Amino acid sequence: MPESVVTVPSASYDGMDFGWSLFQLVVQDVDGRVGSRLGDLVATLAFLTGRVVQRATFREQPERFFLELSANGTAFLRSDAVSEKLGALKSGTLASVLVEAALVAGARRFPDFSVVQHDAQEAMQRRGTVSLRGIQLSASPRNLIARVQGDIDGLLIEPSNRSALVRAAIEACGHALGYQRTRLCPAEAAELALSVALYGGWIDQRESTRN
Repeated sequence: MPESVVTVPSASYDGMDFGWSLFQLVVQDVDGRVGSRLGDLVATLAFLTGRVVQRATFREQPERFFLELSANGTAFLRSDAVSEKLGALKSGTLASVLVEAALVAGARRFPDFSVVQHDAQEAMQRRGTVSLRGIQLSASPRNLIARVQGDIDGLLIEPSNRSALVRAAIEACGHALGYQRTRLCPAEAAELALSVALYGGWIDQRESTRN
């Protein structure tokens, strides 16, 4: 496939099949970029996961969101439903999938998600930015997914796609922790993933959601 062509697979897949397809799509898009860094793949899939969870929830339950302002005047959108789907340690959430993936990938310590969530919230409330946990990326998480985000957002328009796409994004993010070329410590990769996903689930994306 030519480098300039990025095709998002149909959301008619279910569970792990679609998640693996989404993971391979992002690997194809991110892994070969000139100047790519070790955290790029994890951050790309994490931001995509936060974005998908936020937009799927907003389309179905807009009343559950509230607008906040950071100390520097940046607007961000919060919902307990989104934060729980990303950060709660229970079945089907991003955090639970990341823990399992980190352990399978050989993590020597348990990811400290309580600190991650505190730092992520503080970064948003103070500066409206993402906490990258000291890991350098080649671009901002928002820019890393630029080539696939339009197609992904388009899939969310159809209600029947949303739950499958949420599951797929979460599973794809989990796959990134075991990707050999990532070479990040699995626990650190899991912490980066949750931090970036929370940022993606909190930033105000309502204008393009209406498109």
